[in-house]
Amino acid sequence: MKRFVCLAFVAFLAANAFAATAFAADRYEYCRWYALTAVRQAALAREVRSCRHLIEDNPARWQTSVNEHFQWCLSAFGSGGNAREHDARDAELRACGAI
Repeated sequence: MKRFVCLAFVAFLAANAFAATAFAADRYEYCRWYALTAVRQAALAREVRSCRHLIEDNPARWQTSVNEHFQWCLSAFGSGGNAREHDARDAELRACGAI
């Protein structure tokens, strides 16, 4: 019985280690997409004259550093903040006529 419990526990740990690795890979993949998309959105805000005020209103949201967006995404991952920021940029670009 002890041996079965030990084997079950080891299997549980192995499964969790595998799941954690898969989750981490997804996290980095998502944040890479998030950062590249955020920079594309920021570039669009700079290209469209009627959207340029957005950059002055919220410079952090509209910055062009992939690394800054990526690091922020990692820090906010799982909180819903990434989706809210992406959607906010999208809505503001729609409102100023960029998309």
